[in-house]
Amino acid sequence: PDRPETGYGYIRAGRPIPDAASARAVAGFTEKPDADTARSYFMAGDYLWNSGIFMMKRSVWTETLERFRPEIVAACREKGIALIPQINCLGHQSWAARTGRFLEKHPEFDETPGKYPNNEGIYCRSYCPLHPGVHEVLFDLIDELVAACEAEAFHAGMDEVFILADPDCPRCKGKDPAELFAGEVRALHAHLKAKGRRLWMWGDRFLDGKATGIGKWEASTNGTAPAVDKVSKDIVICDWHYEKAWDTPRFFVEKGFQVVACPWRKSDFAKGSLDRIRAIRAGTDRAAAD
Repeated sequence: PDRPETGYGYIRAGRPIPDAASARAVAGFTEKPDADTARSYFMAGDYLWNSGIFMMKRSVWTETLERFRPEIVAACREKGIALIPQINCLGHQSWAARTGRFLEKHPEFDETPGKYPNNEGIYCRSYCPLHPGVHEVLFDLIDELVAACEAEAFHAGMDEVFILADPDCPRCKGKDPAELFAGEVRALHAHLKAKGRRLWMWGDRFLDGKATGIGKWEASTNGTAPAVDKVSKDIVICDWHYEKAWDTPRFFVEKGFQVVACPWRKSDFAKGSLDRIRAIRAGTDRAAAD
């Protein structure tokens, strides 16, 4: 590491491994520590960033698995598991002080250029959905990734979008956040559908955080929720929650969407989410539930 960084995992180097050059045993791992912990790891000197991003065609990965772990391939085929690549669209264009590559390479796409130096005072930056050049670049990136993965679907992210219709954006100021959000979803959907691919996305910005009591993170309190009635129903909604099994899968099913419940690491909550899905499937509208 060359700086404290909260966006990476940290591996603590342990004892040297005999006859293995500079290799060390792993003494511990911490995923995305807070700022104080990251600073202490940086100063300690025996922590390494956990990094490794590998790009290959799906066929190459499948052929490799078939050779070395054929049981994994067999299980995936039996269960109908497919690879769905993702790029965070609209929001999540920064993390802590680090601006993501999309806006780093194209700062002209920023919804709030020049505001929030070092990203202080915000959660994540957004790109401007109305910039005339943003989709030409974004769609090329999407197409390249989807082609490399030989995928039939694409996940566009679209979660936790807090900066939208900013009063200092010359294109978006004064506009309805729900219409701006829906417009970006429609643009992504149309591009993918024209190429025979399906759009997947997170569903939190379609939920009314005030009316439901869910709040501003796992739902929206900045006016995007009405967009749920302004987009195509053949989008797959990934309904994520971390702490509680809200009855939001039913909300999306009743709106006409297919929905995937997405818990995280708490087993009781995951079981509650599964119970919600089973309850929907046991209902009368099985076509919607399936």
